[in-house]
Amino acid sequence: MSSSSSKGPLPKRRAVARLMAVQALYQMQVAEQSADEVLAQQLAGPLRLDEADAGAKTAEPDTEHLVTVVREASRKSAELDAMVSGSLTSGWDLERIEPLLRALLKAGVAELWMGKADVPPKTVIAEYTDIARSFYDGPEVGLVNAVLDRLAKTLHERF
Repeated sequence: MSSSSSKGPLPKRRAVARLMAVQALYQMQVAEQSADEVLAQQLAGPLRLDEADAGAKTAEPDTEHLVTVVREASRKSAELDAMVSGSLTSGWDLERIEPLLRALLKAGVAELWMGKADVPPKTVIAEYTDIARSFYDGPEVGLVNAVLDRLAKTLHERF
């Protein structure tokens, strides 16, 4: 049975996979680990939605989606960085953006690049904007939304 069909509705499982992809890409940057190393660590145990709450339920990610996003982002890292850099508004410089925000943008752009037929670009943009909102309450949320929206239009013209 594929990982996509186990426990829970696919949209929720993909949302968990997206969060885990951001975490993986962040870890790859700060710990200088490979995609395979980070994915092996993440897939070794379940993600806890709230570690402090002993009654927290374990979230089941769509592991296939997680692996695909992380590997795509890793494989096309330089191209994705160039696309993000070219889509930033004045006042933002990719080299000066903190690692978590870079990981968020890279995961979102990688998923838009993949252009899966069953995942509308609006869904991808909304999910990564929600993830940004869980970490930031400033202009970073708007930046994620704007960059992903701008790139979605560009990337989906090729399909």
